[in-house]
Amino acid sequence: MMRLKLFYSFLILLLTILGTESLQAQTLVITQKGGSKVSFNLDEMPKTTFTTDELVITTNTATFSYPLANISRYTYEGGTLSISDTEAQHISIMQNGTEIVVVGLPARKTATIFSVDGKQLLSKTSDGESRLILSINNFPTGVYVVRAEELTYKITKR
Repeated sequence: MMRLKLFYSFLILLLTILGTESLQAQTLVITQKGGSKVSFNLDEMPKTTFTTDELVITTNTATFSYPLANISRYTYEGGTLSISDTEAQHISIMQNGTEIVVVGLPARKTATIFSVDGKQLLSKTSDGESRLILSINNFPTGVYVVRAEELTYKITKR
C-alpha cells in the first residue's frame, strides 16, 4: 500500500513537471559571431526591425541594438516540438560564393531571401531534392537575411 502511494506521488510529480515544460514560452535567440547568445522572451512581444547596419529589438521596457556584422544566427527556440520543428532541425543554410545552398528542406517548403529592410527579394520552393540553390549573383553588394522554415541566417555579398 505504501509503495502504491509512493508510486502515485511520483507519477503526479512527474506529470506536473512535464506539464509545465510544455508551457514554456518561446524565445527569440540572437547568436553573435563570438558564440554568445541573447534571448528575448516572446511573451514580452519584442519588435524586430533592421536598419542599414543594425538589428534593433524593442521590448516593453527597453531597446537593444546589435551590429549586423556581429550576428551569425537569428532563431526562435523553445516551446513544444511539432513535426515542422523536428524537420527544421535538419536544415542547413550555407553560402558558396554567390549561391545560397539550403540542404534538407522538405518538399513544398520555401526558402526566402530578404533585404535588411525586410523586403522579399527571392523565394524558391523545394521539390524535396537534397539541395535548393538560391543565386544572389544579380544582387548588389550588401547584407541579406535568408529564411528556411524556422531557421534564419544573415549573409553578406561582397
